[in-house]
Amino acid sequence: MKILFVDHIFHQKTRSSEFFRALLKRFFDVRTIYVDPDEPGRLLEALGEGTRDLVVLWQMDYLAPIFLAMGLRVVVIPMYDGSANLPDVHWLWAKQARFVNFSRQIHAKVTRCGSESLLVKYFKPPVRENQIKTFDKLSILLWQRRPEHGINLHAIERLLGDQISTLHVHDTPDDERIDSASYLRPTLSSYALTTSTWFKSSGEYARLLDAANVFIAPRRSEGIGMAFIEAMSRGCLVFASDDATHDEYIANWVNGVLFNPDNVGHVEMHGREAGLGRMAWRTAQQGYERWLAAEAEIVEFIRTTPKPMFDKRPDPADFARSLIAHYEAGVEQYKSFLMSNMHYLDVFYGDEVSSRVLENGMLSMQRIDARSAAAKKHLQRTTSMPWLDQNRFDPSMPGSGRYVMEGNFHVEDDCAWIAGDGLTFGFALDPSLGVTDSLRVSYRRVDEQADDAQYLLMLNGWSIGVGVLGDAEGDFVHTVPAHALKRNNVLRIQILRSSGKSSASAARGLWGLARVEFA
Repeated sequence: MKILFVDHIFHQKTRSSEFFRALLKRFFDVRTIYVDPDEPGRLLEALGEGTRDLVVLWQMDYLAPIFLAMGLRVVVIPMYDGSANLPDVHWLWAKQARFVNFSRQIHAKVTRCGSESLLVKYFKPPVRENQIKTFDKLSILLWQRRPEHGINLHAIERLLGDQISTLHVHDTPDDERIDSASYLRPTLSSYALTTSTWFKSSGEYARLLDAANVFIAPRRSEGIGMAFIEAMSRGCLVFASDDATHDEYIANWVNGVLFNPDNVGHVEMHGREAGLGRMAWRTAQQGYERWLAAEAEIVEFIRTTPKPMFDKRPDPADFARSLIAHYEAGVEQYKSFLMSNMHYLDVFYGDEVSSRVLENGMLSMQRIDARSAAAKKHLQRTTSMPWLDQNRFDPSMPGSGRYVMEGNFHVEDDCAWIAGDGLTFGFALDPSLGVTDSLRVSYRRVDEQADDAQYLLMLNGWSIGVGVLGDAEGDFVHTVPAHALKRNNVLRIQILRSSGKSSASAARGLWGLARVEFA
């Protein structure tokens, strides 16, 4: 069997998916592509490269509907830290895929939404028993990846105080733009502090871990958590945030310690370090045996993944472009896109899925009756948004800012110059008047030679227009479908890309709205 393994480009550097790819390569012909979600053009190209019998998506679960629409078998391996907060509608769209889950919480979500899921737990090979850590003093290793999230040197000082003998900070923030210098200034003088940055080889990091007996898990949550799993396999005492997947490996004060990064208090060890470290090693020892026993089940689960069965499906190319564009626009736009295309799910699955999806994208176990008292109350409620004067947003008119729900702008020369990557408007219209069937947007550019930028128009979750801002100034007009317009409306004008850079940086302050008008 030929497998296409699709992974996030960040893992090409961290190699955190390598253990799973190595497992697949023992049984299948595997081709790997790494994709960058910030480059949708390249992503669309990658979707057409070397597609095989089956697709495995590693932390790229939002692409599952695209490959399913292509008629391919799909296995999704989502990560808790990337997808835990997505609504049920995200998982419903991948219902015909199979899931391999490393998080019990995500496993529960996808099975609730009707997908087949195999729950597994990965462990690294444990060291020999005579290599387990000793604890005559506390030698701490903090891999500082997200200092801005509260797991940093200062938090560890509050946590362990004068019990610290040595503390090494491996300072490699996930966000390379962060100046971590302020996080590396100790407030205590009772311990020895050392630091490091990226190493040329993994062996240098291994030597740091050899020298430590306490490991601080670097992030609030994990998809799997390779770093703290490796520390457990060596018999380290692990301190970790009280969130998944840490709390699926660590039982508090049994084989490690869980803490709240938002409320870090002092912890007195009272000589329990060695016992906790040994229990961490025992957890890894037993867990690794179970992992090896589960490998055959994982391979068979993937090999027998069925083909998707559809009576009708969207055009894969158009669907891929729209889905990726909306995903790039943010969670709310992505959710709105999925919700506005729910009719496909009913065709796919034949069980009226859309009748059980609430407005917030979560799945109800009961069918939602549009004629219910709650629905009637919702439809009859009075307007809570400002009426759109003369059916248009005009920056030169006093009080125009009252329509803006999200985003910032400043008015100059009768134009609203955008500070950011777009604006979200909230306003009331009376659709019963039947005079608003098109939307015209007049825009300006700061520099006539500025690179083109793409725009996306979303009205109440419906995509009503995509295009390019290519001229120094101009208009674009799009038809407004009757079903998209409501009494209370939310309109999002989003700039997607400019000059190959992220929209938030490249589009900031480069364009403005002269008028937004329904006609």
